[in-house]
Amino acid sequence: MTNHIEHVEYLDEKAVKLSSSYLDAILIPSWGSNLISLQWKKENVNVLNVPKSSEEYLSAPFFYGIPILFPPNRIDRGKMSYAGQDYQLEVNETDKENHLHGFLHDKPFSLKSAELEDGKAVVKTELQSSHFPDIIRVFPHSFKITMIYTLDGSSLRVGGEMKNLGDKPMPFGFGYHTAFPFPLNNKGDKEACTFTLPVSKQWILNERSLPTGELKSSEHNYKEETSPIGRELDDIFLADIDQQGNSIAALTDHAANLKVEYQCDHSFKHWVAFNGAEGLLCLEPYTWVTNAPNVNQSASLTGLKGLDPDQTITCMSTFTISSL
Repeated sequence: MTNHIEHVEYLDEKAVKLSSSYLDAILIPSWGSNLISLQWKKENVNVLNVPKSSEEYLSAPFFYGIPILFPPNRIDRGKMSYAGQDYQLEVNETDKENHLHGFLHDKPFSLKSAELEDGKAVVKTELQSSHFPDIIRVFPHSFKITMIYTLDGSSLRVGGEMKNLGDKPMPFGFGYHTAFPFPLNNKGDKEACTFTLPVSKQWILNERSLPTGELKSSEHNYKEETSPIGRELDDIFLADIDQQGNSIAALTDHAANLKVEYQCDHSFKHWVAFNGAEGLLCLEPYTWVTNAPNVNQSASLTGLKGLDPDQTITCMSTFTISSL
């Protein structure tokens, strides 16, 4: 079967289904352009954590699919400054007095196109900040984000493109709260499932889960297959970028005869590993470290970056699924 696209309903929401001989992917533009499902047909395994209902999703949206984070993770008391502009984001993690996970994940994106391009299934969604007064209130910048999903064979490519439409520089921190089921196999055999991360150093965190500005050697060798069983993960790592300018995480499930490689380009300088819910493992690539505007380190280390007026930045990641 060649690649193709169809418009469907999924959990009572309008959705787009991208299909190949190997994969079925379902995207819901109205749920923050969340790619909510990625089904590996050969073993009948969904490699993303999928909600059973819209109510389940809306009760914990970061635990399903690929939520978009802008900015990613925590901001100390919601306060940050950039290029002379002060910002006050909502303090929505009340126990730690932080802002958490940005303001794009729950905004409806517009479906711009869904068509074959050179035989590949390509879907594009878009959001403009000027259409959302609640964004402008906390982040007074005019910008456009375009998400591009390309399915071809056993690979899904995800591109995030941000353009500054305003006349002032704006801070840019971007990431995904990519949620995998743990384990991948339908048998619940946790012992058969492992992951790897391309990291050797991790950020030291304070009691509010914010980086102190110091790094240490990773507590485990995550470059070799690692089991999260018995380990509570909510850790932030500095990515090791390879000679091709990428960092590649992986999730391997021997019982499901399946491996998922998660390749991110050099824009993504940090990884987070999180397993704070039963049956869940999140491997999260970020362009900047948690609380980057407030971390007393160089921008080259934290990933703190700005977009000048009319400037565009594109961040690319690719999922490749294969049998063992």
